[in-house]
Amino acid sequence: MDKPLSRNEKLILYGITAKPELKDRELAECLGMSQSTVTTIRQRLHGLGMYRLIRVPMLQNMGCEMLTMTYTNFNPVVPLEERVSKTGKIIESAAEIVFSAGELQKGFSIAFSKNYTQIGKINEQRTKLFGDMALLEKEYPNEVVMPFQISTIYRFLNFAPLLKKVLDIKEGAESFDPYEEDKELFKVSEPVELSDIEKSVYHALIKYPEESYKDVAARVGVSRHTVGKMKRDFKEAGLMRTLAIPNFLKLDLGILAFYPIKFAPTSPPTAEQLIALKTDSMIFMTSRKFETVMIGFYPTYHEYKGEKTRLFQVLKEGGHIKEIPFVRTFSVESMVIIKDFSFAPIVKKILQAG
Repeated sequence: MDKPLSRNEKLILYGITAKPELKDRELAECLGMSQSTVTTIRQRLHGLGMYRLIRVPMLQNMGCEMLTMTYTNFNPVVPLEERVSKTGKIIESAAEIVFSAGELQKGFSIAFSKNYTQIGKINEQRTKLFGDMALLEKEYPNEVVMPFQISTIYRFLNFAPLLKKVLDIKEGAESFDPYEEDKELFKVSEPVELSDIEKSVYHALIKYPEESYKDVAARVGVSRHTVGKMKRDFKEAGLMRTLAIPNFLKLDLGILAFYPIKFAPTSPPTAEQLIALKTDSMIFMTSRKFETVMIGFYPTYHEYKGEKTRLFQVLKEGGHIKEIPFVRTFSVESMVIIKDFSFAPIVKKILQAG
């Protein structure tokens, strides 16, 4: 971090992350500050690139069947820049992939897909490209498929618990529940049908999360009132969520850990036991009966090592794993983000919106 954040800056950044849709007046009331203080600091934090807002589409009832993760170990014969250039044009350009990051010898991605055929084609294309580039030495790319119908998303890009821990927030923000965004994630229910204009507004809201209703309305060709009403309707129906994504580098987060864990078929953990594994360092956790994937951030390698040891000790003692899984760790400073939480392309593809 270039300059340490003040107490008020920490509180406001945490408040934005915990409750990203609060207006300045509401945030000020929660934090016991003046509205002008909140407005000034929010603008400064945003201007410094400390955070950005995104909207996450809840597509599980609109034709999207699964969440998938792919992780790969690479033979470091090709420079990272060359690999990123080629895969970015051929693989990461796929609408299904919403996030992708990597280092010289490893990488991972997160994707939404209408069905396995769609993501299977991308994975076959990925394997062929990596093979042609001599990047695969010992193993093929690994994939984890989490169909929404039989999986549980325990956390999806909720940074509030992590920020409360990293910023050492102990008082002044008691009205915020850092775990609120973990509730009711990607629950499958009745199919949702949107009209053509609803699809266009929905897509624009996802694509331009920081634009005003007036600007979004101008893009779509409807009134600002229509955009505002549809946004409220989408939120109330659980069709989208607004999240604040903090800048990893500016928060001195040194390590990203990608945990792919397969459970023993004779004794997988219960839902309650899985929830107990979810620490404040984790910003992502999804599970099905015999496997889970978690992503966590840590200020230091020492802190990562300690948490990993405790996590696997619990799983081992409970008989939930037979051997210690291999965790992929990435240096936040040297990691290259190839696709950065880009949800608009998959929304456009699933809804056929534009």
